[in-house]
Amino acid sequence: MKHSSCSRDTHLHWAKIPIEDALQTIESGKRPKGGVKDIREGVPSIGGEHLTVDGGFDFTNTRFVPFEFYSKMNKGKIDQNDVLVVKDGATTGKTAFVSDKFPFKEAVVNEHVFILRTNINVLIPRFLFYWMQSEEGQDLVRRHFRGAAQGGITTDFVREPVLPLPPLAEQRRIVARLEEHMEHVKSIRLPCIESVNQTELALKSLSSNLIEKDVRWGTVKDIVAQHKGAVRSGPFGSQLHHDEFVTSGIVAIGTRDVQVDELLLKSGWYVTFEKFKKFERYKVFPGDLLCTIVGASIGRFCAVPENFPLAFTTKHIQALTLNQKVANPAFISFMLNFNTRCRISIFNQVEGSAQPSLNAEKILAAEIPIPSIEEQCRIVKLIDNVRSQLHLLKNHCIEIDEKSSLLESAILKQAFEGKLVPQDPNDEAASVLLERLK
Repeated sequence: MKHSSCSRDTHLHWAKIPIEDALQTIESGKRPKGGVKDIREGVPSIGGEHLTVDGGFDFTNTRFVPFEFYSKMNKGKIDQNDVLVVKDGATTGKTAFVSDKFPFKEAVVNEHVFILRTNINVLIPRFLFYWMQSEEGQDLVRRHFRGAAQGGITTDFVREPVLPLPPLAEQRRIVARLEEHMEHVKSIRLPCIESVNQTELALKSLSSNLIEKDVRWGTVKDIVAQHKGAVRSGPFGSQLHHDEFVTSGIVAIGTRDVQVDELLLKSGWYVTFEKFKKFERYKVFPGDLLCTIVGASIGRFCAVPENFPLAFTTKHIQALTLNQKVANPAFISFMLNFNTRCRISIFNQVEGSAQPSLNAEKILAAEIPIPSIEEQCRIVKLIDNVRSQLHLLKNHCIEIDEKSSLLESAILKQAFEGKLVPQDPNDEAASVLLERLK
């Protein structure tokens, strides 16, 4: 890119330039018309959700574009050493680096991610990556963020002359030292993360390990209350529209609220009491079992806690009132979420469908262990004890992560103030790099 403007920094041999002056390209990709949700193979398509806060990637939910579509793309193809930056939405500015460990030979970004590809004769890619992760780099993003609901940045952000440009040799020394420090920070975080993961696995394994081999198995139908309305879902169709939701009132439970073994107020859906009167048949009660029945969240179960506010289900939630003389709601929810036999029983009924879904009949047919109510209560107490330990451990990890983030910020600040590595007066001056940009 053509050199536009620069300023001298106070550091020996340093200048400040617009990022674009040191780039080969800044570009984003695209997706086929209609999106990529139902495409199961092809070339991986990287969106903002695939970038992690530590500069890596999470491919748990990989998306694809067809090979033919990829072959016709002129922009958005990922190369090794590219710096990727989320360009819009809640995670605008999140940055990742495409190292030699990137698992795909061919991949693209979608329209929500920028590729920043540097001129390696002027700017080392990892130097740019670390600078984008620094407070100074994120400040640049914040200054250029525009919009509210789905705001973001445009290519304008690379035109402000704020990128420090040390000599190439010094860039290499800075990157090398940063790599050492970041590995150390990672080693501080890792044991805590591993402890949480191991505890979560141990918690899930209780769904099998605590069930005796000779325990009686039945179906969900065997433990549901026998009164009318014990099994219900809705309201449907025109009975309730999104524009009828208000900011406070009676809770309308949606799929975002029904998490794995936990009921949370995430949807933010409420109706007036007058509107609720029309939906009283869908009211939920403490101890009810709720299940998500369509979409990506299908098959999540939770029990309604004792202190939950007045609420009713919406159309994508199945509610079941249990016979609590034979079924502890917390035990049943835990088993349906984590026990392997239960999960297989549930999902064998939805496989092969064009639009996978559950309904009352399928849920009632799901297999479930039914030990005595006393044994169920004992198991729930054990589960609660492990959950308490896990909660304390997660809080400890949050503290460690916050302190580690502060340490990272301090290290990056030192690096880009020229204080992390010694400067060498024999290094080729940044002015030589600037000449290459002309």
